[in-house]
Amino acid sequence: MKKVLLLFISVFVFVSCFVGCVQEEKENTVTENITVTVAEVTEEVSKESHTQEQKNDDWATAYKEYLLDICESDTDFGNFKAANFTLRYIDSDDIPELLINDGDFHASGVYIVTFVNGELVENEGVGSWGQISFVEKENRIITGFAGMSTAITDVYRLEKGLLVKTWTGEMSEGAPYLENTEKYSVNGVTVSKEKFESDYKKYADSQNETEAFDENAIRIDKEEIESFFKNL
Repeated sequence: MKKVLLLFISVFVFVSCFVGCVQEEKENTVTENITVTVAEVTEEVSKESHTQEQKNDDWATAYKEYLLDICESDTDFGNFKAANFTLRYIDSDDIPELLINDGDFHASGVYIVTFVNGELVENEGVGSWGQISFVEKENRIITGFAGMSTAITDVYRLEKGLLVKTWTGEMSEGAPYLENTEKYSVNGVTVSKEKFESDYKKYADSQNETEAFDENAIRIDKEEIESFFKNL
């Protein structure tokens, strides 16, 4: 009887130890799996953050290389010693737009280069250095031309980096010695003075308007470009 009892106790102890070892092994395996999973997630988050940071830096590199190419090219930009550039936040994202003018005289042309989805987008000339402004982060660019008794105002926005014209207003004073010869048009359609002024106030007039180029514009010169982007 004692032998049977001892045998039973031995078997019970053995089974308990075996179950305990199996349970401990399972717990270790689960803990190990959880640790690996957390490590993998942490690594993925780190990679994503690094990628996002790299994307945010790409625009500066792209703009810098673009400007340096201008310095070495035979384009009109390279021939204008007074050409300069500036960075402006026109649309609502955190990547500035690159504005370039081909001289510092009033009628010199302005070009806008954007950076969208990792690529540069070039736009054709728009407005003039003397008459171009924008409303920061509101995606509104206002350009103008005046001459021969006519004033033309164009308003643009950026869509996927491309300039899209949203409004055009034209005011012509006519012959100065004749009365009631003013003419007004909106988007190519003749309108009354009241309609023109109402539309102008809506699209082109803003107290938050800022001149695109100011005394902080940078000359398109290799050393100036390198210095600017180094200290950006």
